[in-house]
Amino acid sequence: MTYRTAVGLDVHARSIKASALDAETGEIKTMSFGYDPDSLAKWIRSFPSPVNCVYESGVTGNHLYRVLNDELGISCQIGAVSKMFRPPAEQGRKTDKRDSAFLARMLLAHNIVSVYVPDEYCEALRDLSRARDDCRIARNTCIQQLSQFLIRHGYIYNERTPKGRLKRAWGSGAYEKWLNSIIFTQEADQEVFIYYRNAASESDVKLKELDARIVYYSNHSRYKPVIDALCTLKGVSLLSAFALATEIDDFARFKNGVHLSSWLGLTTAPIFQWRKDSKRPYY
Repeated sequence: MTYRTAVGLDVHARSIKASALDAETGEIKTMSFGYDPDSLAKWIRSFPSPVNCVYESGVTGNHLYRVLNDELGISCQIGAVSKMFRPPAEQGRKTDKRDSAFLARMLLAHNIVSVYVPDEYCEALRDLSRARDDCRIARNTCIQQLSQFLIRHGYIYNERTPKGRLKRAWGSGAYEKWLNSIIFTQEADQEVFIYYRNAASESDVKLKELDARIVYYSNHSRYKPVIDALCTLKGVSLLSAFALATEIDDFARFKNGVHLSSWLGLTTAPIFQWRKDSKRPYY
């Protein structure tokens, strides 16, 4: 579709810098806003239509996109930052005004690759999966901090099985019994030991709670058929299947398995074509 006005938005948590580029006159106008979609939409409507606007994918998420498209009737898309080629001149002098004007020019040239924006239900379950991953990282950090603290004071867990293998540490009865036997002579060290141990235990409880919620939504959401199918693959657990289903959302948005594998980082997308008179590809 051809647009009369292209609007580039440099979106931040508390401010928006907007640049509107007229396709016929080449005139560009810039305006600053707080994070106020209503005022932004009113300003955008003052330009000749049809109008389309774009902002970069990033930490500001999809909220502005949904407000503009669904509530205010302003055509908006989110551009994939990884697909935008910035000339050296644009890279050296980076300001909000230049960034918004750059996005407007890219949009007018139809040189924007839009990211896939899921609905709010999908995004909520995706956030749950990501929160679980954050909790897992925090839990492992707490366990490592406890272990390193004990090692610095000469306490090294070295319980072994009859076959000589090192027993599992955190979460096992033997490790808990070993921790209970440790008493520091310095009161401050004992307080630090209790802090690290409690922090690891609390993070462990939180992780189990999030796991339980993921199991619930896996069995009571629209993704259940997809999750069940993914779990039939070797090495794919329920948690991994839930993460894949919510991150991908719609498998039909990929042309084929190669593009899906490339998106997952498992393979490289094909960048070659086949010669008509040969079986060998050329690049």
